[in-house]
This record gives sequence, C-alpha cells and structure tokens, in this order.
Amino acid sequence: MKKLAKKRGKKMLTVKCPRCKHNMKYDPKPGKISQKVKKCVYCGHSFKIFISPDKNRIRKMI
Repeated sequence: MKKLAKKRGKKMLTVKCPRCKHNMKYDPKPGKISQKVKKCVYCGHSFKIFISPDKNRIRKMI
C-alpha cells in the first residue's frame, strides 16, 4: 500500500490533538484541509485541521 501511495504522490500528515497532545497520522482527502475535522483516536475529541501558523495542528508531512 505504501508503494502505491507514493506513486500517486499522496501525502500523510501528522497532527496533534489539542486536548491530550497525542500525535496521529491523518490522510487528507481531496478538498480544503482548513475545513476538515479530525477525531482523536485516544480521547475522542473532535478538532479542526488549521493551516494558519497561529493555530496550526499539523506537525509534519510523511
């Protein structure tokens, strides 16, 4: 699966939960990332994926 994802140029993001501070992998679907909502797999908190530097929850691209 990883080889197939690399061929398509698909990027995985690492995002950080604002409540419990755990890092999780996030596979963004087509569309604006700023309108996406991610649910934490550890604490169940739902949060938005911000791109702005002030509220940025994206840690790195994998």
